[in-house]
Amino acid sequence: MTVRRKRVGPILLAPRPHRMPRFARTAAVTAVLIVLVPSVWLNAQREPTADEVVVAALRARAEKGDAPAQFNLAEMYVVGLRVLQDYAEALRGVGARLDAGT
Repeated sequence: MTVRRKRVGPILLAPRPHRMPRFARTAAVTAVLIVLVPSVWLNAQREPTADEVVVAALRARAEKGDAPAQFNLAEMYVVGLRVLQDYAEALRGVGARLDAGT
């Protein structure tokens, strides 16, 4: 089968690329959604990790005004231990201790 090219002046134009039929596009999108949606749902239903449990407990104690918990939480944020390293969050914890006068 030869490909016909349309001549427009001195330029040869290639034929338009063939578009995927609508039902094939719909089937492809459906297949992708069937794969992605359950994985997103399962990730949302997961149990918290041990690190998340420890940090949540420490944060709860720090919010109640426990000075050692505030210091330990700030130190974890400075070093990046069990949490992402975040100096701004560490300064908030130290600022809370300074505001409390401890």
